Amino acid sequence: MPAPARLRRRWLRALGAGAFLAVTLGGPAVARADAEACVAASESEIGLRKEGKLHAAMEKLSVCAAPACPQEVREECGRRALALRSVIPSLVLAATDEAGNDLAAVTVALDGVPLATAIDGRPVSVDPGSHVLRFEAAGRPAVEKTIVVREAERERRVNVVLRAAAAMTPAPETHRSSSWSAQRSAAVATAGVGVAAVAVGSVFGLMAISDLSSQKSDCGTRTTCTMPAAAVSAHGDMVTAATVSTATFAVGGAALVGALVLWLTAPSTSDTPARPGPLARLTVSPRVDPRGGSLMLLGGFP
Repeated sequence: MPAPARLRRRWLRALGAGAFLAVTLGGPAVARADAEACVAASESEIGLRKEGKLHAAMEKLSVCAAPACPQEVREECGRRALALRSVIPSLVLAATDEAGNDLAAVTVALDGVPLATAIDGRPVSVDPGSHVLRFEAAGRPAVEKTIVVREAERERRVNVVLRAAAAMTPAPETHRSSSWSAQRSAAVATAGVGVAAVAVGSVFGLMAISDLSSQKSDCGTRTTCTMPAAAVSAHGDMVTAATVSTATFAVGGAALVGALVLWLTAPSTSDTPARPGPLARLTVSPRVDPRGGSLMLLGGFP
C-alpha cells in the first residue's frame, strides 16, 4: 500500500485533471469539492484506525469508497475497508436467570451507549479496548461486566446471570441477643463488692499492724509485759482491727470467687460452645496473719 502522503499527491493530481475535464466539458462545478471530501475521508480513516476507533474508521472508508469518488481513491478505500472489516471484534451476548434459562428481553449498553435492545444470539461488533457492559431486564437488578476486547477477536461470548429481585434480597438477619447477659452484670457487681471488701480489709489490716507495733512499744523490751493502760488499749484496737480485716478479706475473697464463677458460667450466644479461657483455672485466696493481710491469686495459663 503506498504511503498516505504519496497517495495524497497522486490523488490530488488526479483530482486536478478530473476537475479540468469537468469544467471543460461543462460538468458540475462541485466535482473538485466532492473529490477533496473523498481524500479527506481516506486520510481521517488512517488516524481513526490508529486510535482503535474501527467503526468510525469504517464509516470514513464508506465515504471515500462511494461511486462519486475518483476511481483510484474508491478502489484504495475499498481494499482498506475489506482489511479493516476482518479485524473488527464482535461479541455474542447472553443472559440467563438463576435457574440457567436463557433471557431474551434484555437491553445492553456499552459504556453507557445503547448496544442492543434484545439478546437474539447474533454477534454485535465493537471497538477493541476496555468496555463496561450493562445488562438490564424488567424485574431484575442490572448487572455490569467489564471486559477487554482484542482486535480481530470474533464472536466472544459474554454471559451474565440476572437474578430475580426477590432472589437478590438478602435474608433477614437473625437478631441474636447480646453476649452481655444479666448474669455477667451480676458478676461485675459482685466483683465490685469483692474489690471494695478487700480494700477495707487491707486498711484494717494495716491498722492492726500499727496497733500491734504500739503495743510492743508500750511493753518495752521486756520478755513479759504487765501491759500498762496504753498497751492494753493498743492491744484491744489491734484485736478489733484484725478481726474486721479478717472478716472483710473473707467477704471480699468470696465475692471475687463468686464473680469469677458467675462470669465463666454465663451463657454464650456464639455459634460454638463457649470454652473457658485461661482464667478458668484461677483461684482467689484471702490470707490474714499477725503481720497483716493479703489476697493471693493462684492459677495457671495453658
